Amino acid sequence: MALRGVVTGDEIDFAVRDALDAGAPDATIARLMAAVDDPALRGVEFSVANAMLAVSEVQLKFGRPADAEATLRRAVADDVRDEDVEVLAYLAAFLADTGRSEEATREWTRLVDLGRAGATEHQVYGEALEAAGDLDAAVAVYTAGQALTEGGLATQLRKAADRARAGRPTAPAPQRTVPPTVLFWPKSEHTRAVATWPTLKDDLGADWDDHRTLVERALSRADTPTYGIADHNAFAVRTKGLPPIGTTLSSYLRTLPVAGTWPPEGGAACWCGSGQRYKRCCRTRG
Repeated sequence: MALRGVVTGDEIDFAVRDALDAGAPDATIARLMAAVDDPALRGVEFSVANAMLAVSEVQLKFGRPADAEATLRRAVADDVRDEDVEVLAYLAAFLADTGRSEEATREWTRLVDLGRAGATEHQVYGEALEAAGDLDAAVAVYTAGQALTEGGLATQLRKAADRARAGRPTAPAPQRTVPPTVLFWPKSEHTRAVATWPTLKDDLGADWDDHRTLVERALSRADTPTYGIADHNAFAVRTKGLPPIGTTLSSYLRTLPVAGTWPPEGGAACWCGSGQRYKRCCRTRG
């Protein structure tokens, strides 16, 4: 990534993957932090909070925990946040992840006292406590978070609390013999699909960011939240040269194997392929 031009929300989402592809973090970090410091470099859907979380994630991926902590602490000191991100929750989670339980508790209590600990923040911190082996505290945090919401996130929190009570991680779901319930188009495949068949924008989303949001919401409502990964060329064969419609998509989905189950654990890679952890990427989209 060259230090020129504006930084968009999509670039933040894929910062970890870009750094890993480059084999070095410095250019990615420099580009994001330049936009953090200079509003003129912020493009569409740029979020200072998300950018600094992405920088800390890149730093962790490249074995720089002290730098990651410094980035999080700077964001907290500057009161950097937006409607979807409370960086203080991620700082508390980082401290729990690194075995500094007293500091983690202090930062979490501060967030609660400020009245800014929502359901998502409870899940972020609860997952860190669970990973650190403090299962009683994790259950308490998950349960408190569940009381703050309803729907898909409340279900996730209940399942997380049940898992922590059991004292063991959830075993990976076995491959299902039934078709997946949601069709996911990776970014390059979505771009080709809507360019080839513009009418699919109503079903797939006008752009890939819309598509990710639609998929996340569909997964949050599904009784069996599994997804299959679409391929432009294979789908083109099924259309037989005809304009595809919703039933064409449904019949194609039934031919696919299950590519994954949803939701991933908070510390796992996001299902969308961004390279970021799920809890810092698509979880808020549903």
